[in-house]
Amino acid sequence: WNNVFMQFNRIDEKTLEPLPKKNVDTGMGLERTNCILQGKTSVYQTEVFQPIIAEIEKLSNYKYGTDEEKDRSVRIIADHSRASVFIIGDPRGVSPSNVGAGYVLRRLIRRAVRHGMKLGIEKSFLAEIAETVIENFKAAYPELEQNSAKIKQELTAEEEK
Repeated sequence: WNNVFMQFNRIDEKTLEPLPKKNVDTGMGLERTNCILQGKTSVYQTEVFQPIIAEIEKLSNYKYGTDEEKDRSVRIIADHSRASVFIIGDPRGVSPSNVGAGYVLRRLIRRAVRHGMKLGIEKSFLAEIAETVIENFKAAYPELEQNSAKIKQELTAEEEK
């Protein structure tokens, strides 16, 4: 990992105050830390992803863990659909488009759809996965539930394209 030394406290845009004790930021992030604390070997084994994976298993009639290529597709769908829900659910209102953040969102959605097809999912499915994501994160992110209809509508519209 590329270690980053934490040496300053940012006071404002122009002022950095040296920290009394320098430390190393491992770059692990919350999900990797959670994974280690739970004794898991993958973030996809944690409660963050397991409900999403269970929904993908139900929609695809595929049992995660039986074929590495299909497992990769499940992980991509889980990760990309979760990210898409959060991007669309953000109060700033990003929608799929051909520029900027909207383009990134469009690519996430389309890649998830492509991997859904690889798993044999023949119908629109991202709105169903979105319901699982929203249900699991609404306590910490109430804006997801507030924007639920918009999230599902945007995902379905882009998926159908």
